[in-house]
Amino acid sequence: MKTHILLIILAIGLWVKEIKAQSSLQQANRQYEMMAYSKAIDLYEQALKSGGLADSTKLSTLIKLGNSYRQIRDTQNAERVYRLIVGEDTIPSAVHANCYLYYAQALASNGKYDEAKEAYERYNQLQKEDSRGKEFNKLYTDVKKLSKNKASYTVESLDNINTNRAEFSPIYYKKGLVFVSARNEGLNVK
Repeated sequence: MKTHILLIILAIGLWVKEIKAQSSLQQANRQYEMMAYSKAIDLYEQALKSGGLADSTKLSTLIKLGNSYRQIRDTQNAERVYRLIVGEDTIPSAVHANCYLYYAQALASNGKYDEAKEAYERYNQLQKEDSRGKEFNKLYTDVKKLSKNKASYTVESLDNINTNRAEFSPIYYKKGLVFVSARNEGLNVK
């Protein structure tokens, strides 16, 4: 009798966990469709952490999560997620070939040129008509070309502007700087 009760409690627990994951996933998909990638990321991460997703659902969730990180230019997390995707070997070759492309781009953005070259080569095997991988090999055989004019510019992080959220499209306006941000600071304009 106790075994039956424990099994019932376990089944209910798993069912609740699956319902919660599906709810987060539905909200994430809505945010993704509205291009609210930062919100979608939080919800996709929750859905994946809660578990209970079927393998096909997990793969499509990871792809949307990777695309969301790519859209907000978070190349570190995009690399992490695309590494999970391409490491799965269950990807239907031509259908998700772009995952290899985006993975290669994230690797290159993160300065991992040798790994990026391998990912581009895998992408080229799947998409023979696209020459981006071949162009990458030409460009990155001598990385010194990329930093040839590095004395011409300075890149600095602006602590009062840069956050862990997406900030983009800066433009000078009335002796100041206006930009778009995905921060959760309400409707106040600064």
